[in-house]
Amino acid sequence: MTHGDGEVQPVISPDHKWIVYSKGAPNIGVDQKTLWKVPFSGGQPVQLVDRPSGGGDVSPDGKTVAFWLTPEKGGPMRLALMSIDGGPPSKIFDVKRTGNHPPRWSADGRFLYYIQTTPFLSNIWRQPVDGQPAEQVTRFTSDLIGGFDLGTDGSLLCSRRHVVQDVLILNNVE
Repeated sequence: MTHGDGEVQPVISPDHKWIVYSKGAPNIGVDQKTLWKVPFSGGQPVQLVDRPSGGGDVSPDGKTVAFWLTPEKGGPMRLALMSIDGGPPSKIFDVKRTGNHPPRWSADGRFLYYIQTTPFLSNIWRQPVDGQPAEQVTRFTSDLIGGFDLGTDGSLLCSRRHVVQDVLILNNVE
């Protein structure tokens, strides 16, 4: 479908017309890649965003892409929406990216789910597409979320990982 080394985080649009993905050199972080799409049936890739962006997901109706976008003046990536056809973002939410996992649409297209991580703790939040304030979904008090996905029935699946840190004294390490 594509021919590059640094292409990651592919998703297929619900209508199977497009594959949306992040593209950039293989040795750069997701926050330095850009958002692209390629026809599912094959063809030429099309760049959707010309500044750092990534982690796209296509809405249930196939018309809108949710993704992480670096603001024009710099700063942390924000949650944004744009047409699958490209163009400027239609909405940018005051939600900062705190990990590499892409946002996910709810089955009804009313919410965007994402991971918020502080040191050693992650929870899932959801942003209403209509611009209302974000809502915390999970209430974990420890550990990190490695990834998640949503079922069409509204179920939430996530993987969690525990970070262990020890303090050691090593003698005679010369």
